[in-house]
Amino acid sequence: LLFQVLSELLLRRILGVFLLAFAIYEYVRKPAQRPMPRRLWLPVSGFGAGLLLGSVGVPGPFLALVFLRYGLLKEELVAMIALFFLVGNLQRTLLYWQQESLPRQHLDLALLLGIAMLLGVYAGRWLFPYISRELFARLVLGMLVIFGVQFLFW
Repeated sequence: LLFQVLSELLLRRILGVFLLAFAIYEYVRKPAQRPMPRRLWLPVSGFGAGLLLGSVGVPGPFLALVFLRYGLLKEELVAMIALFFLVGNLQRTLLYWQQESLPRQHLDLALLLGIAMLLGVYAGRWLFPYISRELFARLVLGMLVIFGVQFLFW
């Protein structure tokens, strides 16, 4: 439905501008100037993340900025993104399987990537305690900038 109104390229560019603007905004503001958003925005944010997951398949950067605005850092942010992806991707995988959009010949690809991803998760978990909260916040904002630029130009 969304692609009938907007092209994928335009949607990606809008998301890129949004991510860049948010990252710059968060970087220049002082922590004391960041009021906690109202819980009312959570369903709106959840819908937006689901819309991105279902249409473009890339809700991660959007989720990162939502969780940053709610003050989640490090363990809390990573855990919430993991929970969102578990719920969202399980439902989406079942939907694609039901619609026969998930061909059997791609299952070996998913299995190989999945095993490598599990190894990466454990390596990342080993590295995690050595990253300060401040560095973590800067890394997340830096990744939002990278994704924003990527969405704008590629």
